[in-house]
Amino acid sequence: MIDPEPARWVDRLWWIASILFGLGYGLAILPEAFADPYVVADDGRQHLFWMLRLSHPDAFPGDWIANYFESVAPWGFRAIYWFPEVMDWGAVTAAKGWPLILSGAIGGLAWAVTRAILPVPFAGFVAALLFLQNLWLKDDLASGTARAFLNPLFLMVLWAWVKRSPWGLCLAIGLLGGFYPHYVLVTAAMLTLRLAIGVWRREAHWRIWAIGLGVCVAVLLPFAANASAFGPTITVDQARQLPEFLPNGRSRFFYEDFGRFWLSAGRSGIQPPLEPPLLVLGLGLPLIWRWRDRFPLWSQVRSGIEVLPLLTLASFGCFGLAHLLLFRLHLPSRYTQHGLRAVLAIATGIVLVLLLDRLWTWAQGQRRLLAWGLTLGAIGLLVAYPLAVRGFPKANYVIGQAPDLYEILADYPNNTRIATLSGEASNIPTFAGKSVLVGAEFAIPYHWGYYREFRSRVETLLRAQYSPDLNLLRAAIAQYQPTHWLLDPGAFDRNYLENNDWLRQYQPAYGEARRWLASGQRSALAQRVDRCLAAQSQEGLLLLDANCLAQTLPPTAPELPPIGQ
Repeated sequence: MIDPEPARWVDRLWWIASILFGLGYGLAILPEAFADPYVVADDGRQHLFWMLRLSHPDAFPGDWIANYFESVAPWGFRAIYWFPEVMDWGAVTAAKGWPLILSGAIGGLAWAVTRAILPVPFAGFVAALLFLQNLWLKDDLASGTARAFLNPLFLMVLWAWVKRSPWGLCLAIGLLGGFYPHYVLVTAAMLTLRLAIGVWRREAHWRIWAIGLGVCVAVLLPFAANASAFGPTITVDQARQLPEFLPNGRSRFFYEDFGRFWLSAGRSGIQPPLEPPLLVLGLGLPLIWRWRDRFPLWSQVRSGIEVLPLLTLASFGCFGLAHLLLFRLHLPSRYTQHGLRAVLAIATGIVLVLLLDRLWTWAQGQRRLLAWGLTLGAIGLLVAYPLAVRGFPKANYVIGQAPDLYEILADYPNNTRIATLSGEASNIPTFAGKSVLVGAEFAIPYHWGYYREFRSRVETLLRAQYSPDLNLLRAAIAQYQPTHWLLDPGAFDRNYLENNDWLRQYQPAYGEARRWLASGQRSALAQRVDRCLAAQSQEGLLLLDANCLAQTLPPTAPELPPIGQ
């Protein structure tokens, strides 16, 4: 099992086992993915709905939200869903199949990278399983979004690196840039460090690092030069003024707790990948290296191990740079959580095999029983870990709760545009293919040009829906030209806004709306519900005609006294 010169069939066995475990984790989420006609990955609601335009160019005409998410989609991500869309399979359906393929690929690639560093197939299996298990504790793969493709593509970069393949490295960097350009920056940092070392040592093969760095620059330049139509990027000062970035916000970032902000927070922190707990062993690799003469198998470790310290330094370097240039390089945690996952998984595979080899060298006679027990215990802990984790593998799929509404809207014209504060706004573009003015899922505040307009829309809709002033309703309809207005059941109940954490961020409009509701005075919109009702879904949602809402109500006829009085 820890033979550095195994038979070829042993190599293949562990490689196939790594792939099969990846496929197994991917298969485990398929029943959930296809449990209902209206199922989509949570983040897929942001990044997949607009792809209907790939097969139907007239979809979402003039849609501010669709235009934004299309503009930030990398070319590779767009290309991978082009074929499913033109074949009318749909991006949402295709996204449910990609996790299975990507998970299997990750298992095989993680094994191959580790095997190229330490030629013990079991080490590759350990690394692959730990990598997969840590990854499936999050919904990255199940999302089907660009970040689902990051890990296999970055493993391709590492594999080409340890194999010293210049063409493979260039190809992998190019593909990585097509899906997740931020990690091309990490790769560029690694190559810069390695090139500096190569030049300093006067190595003969330093040109491979120079070529790779050149490809990174070529990939990154278009992103650096392409100013977003929805920019500029939000500044730190602007972000600190918005409730969205505070601890209870939609995009919470700033925490007073030092440890949480720098270590565990999902956007600002390092997020060290220490689950499964066996990954802690990877932290011991520097100690193993310090006393490597005590581990006979260390002599089999190859030069490709340099990727581990280089990737660690590059990840932390980009993490620090992302904090210095906050939001201009997106979120700092993205630079450490993925890179450190690869480092610790590979390092743990190496450390565990070195320790087992040392154990079996020490074990003689009756000690063999102890060695077998520890070895089988480690394997059992590794393989059985998912059984102890509730909800593993994590998919985070969302099931649409208003199927009748989606069917009603699906028959409406493509230019249908819906004004609503309902939570269903996040689902309508995906399940009904119609535009909405706002929706909680689309409240992404990192490009101020986009979010300033988005925020203004939410505040305008809050005032228009709850104010007794008809002019505010008319102004909202005139400004944004919705064809319909959608209301939740009980949208005018006094407690409707109380538990809505998302809308609470939009002050002062939220406070004004609450006061209008509490006053008991009917809003201009509420007075027109019966007159302007266009459709009502079985779930109780009301679809109102927007043109009708803007009209003045006819005067109420005075009550006449009964005849004879």
